[in-house]
Amino acid sequence: MDTDQNLEKKKNIRTILLILGILILIIAVYFLKTQKKLWDDTANDNPKAVLAGETAEERYERLIQNGEPIFMFFRSDSCEACLEMKKIVDQIFPDYEEKIAFIDVDAYDPQNNSLMKRAHIQAIPTLFFIDKNGQASYAVGVMEAEQFQDQLQLLIEAN
Repeated sequence: MDTDQNLEKKKNIRTILLILGILILIIAVYFLKTQKKLWDDTANDNPKAVLAGETAEERYERLIQNGEPIFMFFRSDSCEACLEMKKIVDQIFPDYEEKIAFIDVDAYDPQNNSLMKRAHIQAIPTLFFIDKNGQASYAVGVMEAEQFQDQLQLLIEAN
């Protein structure tokens, strides 16, 4: 009989430990999700910052309402011309990131379909340069580095 009681106690302890383990896991996942939002949500410090969970279209709307100059890059990771343009953007844009907001739009991400339609995107890469008044100019294809830099400079000067 003592063995039955010991087995029952061990079974109860295992059940309690299992429940505690699950609760700790749930709390840890919740904490990590909350922390990620805190890390990503830097918009209070920088209005050009990306908000956690914000789509490219929501970001565009927010930046336009704030009167921010925007560089919007419609591209994909499987397009040779896009990859070539991305190298140019990666090389030059960091010098402008404090003055111009950047929206990187993956043309093959379904959540960007509405924005793609709104912008009438028919080919990639497509680059939009939008001033603080919402006036846009655009280019399709790969721009030379100097031409890209000139467009960014014009965008700053227009503001």
